[in-house]
Amino acid sequence: MRKLPEFDARGQLRNSPVKLGEDLSRQVAFARRVWVVATWQDTSRIELDRNNTGAWLTSNGYRQLRDYQLNQIRVTLYEGKRGSFFIPNGGRP
Repeated sequence: MRKLPEFDARGQLRNSPVKLGEDLSRQVAFARRVWVVATWQDTSRIELDRNNTGAWLTSNGYRQLRDYQLNQIRVTLYEGKRGSFFIPNGGRP
């Protein structure tokens, strides 16, 4: 599980869509599946980060497969056509 950095080297929040996109591109650019796990609190920051993350994923070829509400946690699964380094079933390296 990877966590995106909340602050940059200068201590600035990294939750703008541009900064979040940079982080996501670096962290999940080749992932076939991405799980987004967010606490379910009524804070605009958590909702904004979750929405911006989902928007980036869908604009980069991922589609939402599942969305679960588990007590105080919300878990969303996205899947894309990325992940070319994975070997298909029965394939050879």
